[in-house]
Amino acid sequence: MDGETSNGLSGGIFSQVNSEAKGNSGGIELTTPSLEVTNGAIVSASTFGVGDSGAVKITATDLVHLDGETSNGFSSGVYSQVNSEAKGDSGGIELTTSTLEVASGAAVSASTGGEGDAGTVRIIANDLVRLDGETSNGASSSITSQVLSGAEGNSKGIELTTSTLELTNGAAVSASTGGEGDAGTVRITANDSVRLDGETSNGASSSITSQVFSGAEGNSEGIELTTSTLELTNGATVNTSTLGVGDSGTVRIIANDSVRLDGETSNGASSSITSQVLSGAEGNSKGIELTTSTLELTNGATVNASTLGVGDSGAVRITANDSVRLDGETSNGASSSITSQVLSGAEGNSKGIELTTSSLELTNGATVNTSTLGVGDSGTVRIIANDSVRLDGETSNGASSSITS
Repeated sequence: MDGETSNGLSGGIFSQVNSEAKGNSGGIELTTPSLEVTNGAIVSASTFGVGDSGAVKITATDLVHLDGETSNGFSSGVYSQVNSEAKGDSGGIELTTSTLEVASGAAVSASTGGEGDAGTVRIIANDLVRLDGETSNGASSSITSQVLSGAEGNSKGIELTTSTLELTNGAAVSASTGGEGDAGTVRITANDSVRLDGETSNGASSSITSQVFSGAEGNSEGIELTTSTLELTNGATVNTSTLGVGDSGTVRIIANDSVRLDGETSNGASSSITSQVLSGAEGNSKGIELTTSTLELTNGATVNASTLGVGDSGAVRITANDSVRLDGETSNGASSSITSQVLSGAEGNSKGIELTTSSLELTNGATVNTSTLGVGDSGTVRIIANDSVRLDGETSNGASSSITS
């Protein structure tokens, strides 16, 4: 499938409940060896009336390739939608293939803008899932499950199973709520590796997120990521956050071999794993649970649970059987760090840090820190290092490597 009509409308495959209609969309079932959707073409099940948007079920044994946009900037993609003013549930998306490629701002998206749930996005890609790049107006290539502003309903989240997951140049996997309802869980199982790198032209990092946006009422149900190797570089992030009324969900990561975070974006944002209550929000950060053999944070990378609003900063729990190594700083002097913080203007407690490993090294100004600058307690730092703990050196502006509370 390719392109658009002469008046700029996307071509493609559609199943719809139209405006003022009452009834359900039967959905779409598509089976093929290879599916290509390019230059703004779409596969879409949607409701504009009273009734459910049916499921989109795609089985492409070899490849699914989504790429590009129409002349007016509408992305190629696979969509399941409850549109504004509609009443009904999105049936979600089920996509099974060997390789899934989402490029140049294309999207796989289940969403609700009306009254009803945004269905689950389930993807099984036996070999590879690769998302890269953006549209001409800066929209990232993405896999999303969304409750849009003004909607009432829950995001049912994302379930992604593959061998290798790559998100580059600002690509995103995201569950979010901007309305009344929960942002569903993002569950990722990548047997070999997960790699996130880089940013869009406007500075948006490659990311895996579960978010409650400003004005929303609902909880982020968090992120569960299981793999052998996780790499976040050049400002990439795994993040749960709340800007509204609701909790920021737990980030749970199991990476059997290694977790490596390094570097920053062009505007100085560190590669990071975070769980945050942001300014103006009311809710708790549920914290971070990270299990691996080796954890490395370099050149200003950070693992951080924090509150800037009204609510607690969750615990950071790390088990790294072999070693934890933090080293260095960003270009603007921010240290590589593991932190649980109550920041200025916040009301809430830091739940602290629990770190278990064989060897812990903090060098060139790296830090492990719990702190409060607001109204609330600074949590305990608990470290068990069976073999050794070594702290050495300082940042370029003289900040020492440290463990503090």
